[in-house]
Amino acid sequence: MEPIKIRAYLRCGVIADKFLPLDGILLYHKMRAKYGYQDITQPSVVLSELVDLPLAKRNESRKDWYYACSFAQWANVIAEGEDAYSKRFDLANAANFIDFKNKVGKVDTTRGEYKNYRNILFYWHALYIDWYAVGVKEEVEKILRFCTHIGKKAAQGISIPEWYD
Repeated sequence: MEPIKIRAYLRCGVIADKFLPLDGILLYHKMRAKYGYQDITQPSVVLSELVDLPLAKRNESRKDWYYACSFAQWANVIAEGEDAYSKRFDLANAANFIDFKNKVGKVDTTRGEYKNYRNILFYWHALYIDWYAVGVKEEVEKILRFCTHIGKKAAQGISIPEWYD
């Protein structure tokens, strides 16, 4: 285990909370490598017990242990703001989504599964983001080798990781 600095140069803004923890990014990509590219939902399972990250753990003997890594260190934020999009039920294609069993049906868009909602997204744009960690550099590099997207709506959060000691 050694101290490492990880830098991601950004091609565009990142939609995420301002913390953007490194262990979350590593866990996501390690789970993808182990289980493939399907959705994985396992209720009542602690994800860190399924895969082990190549990072040092702190307070291992306690219930509230954590990985020795930082939150994102945003360098000279160029822009920050918020945007929103609305999720609405597509009435034009309702017949493709719902089987009314040859009866006249009504889709309730005020509550339940097909409810309309407005989602607010916060974004930051900087030239790069740094993270600091204690871990096995070669193993972290293997995990992040194919990491090209970070943040929510990942297609809009492209980065190129570059490694430093």
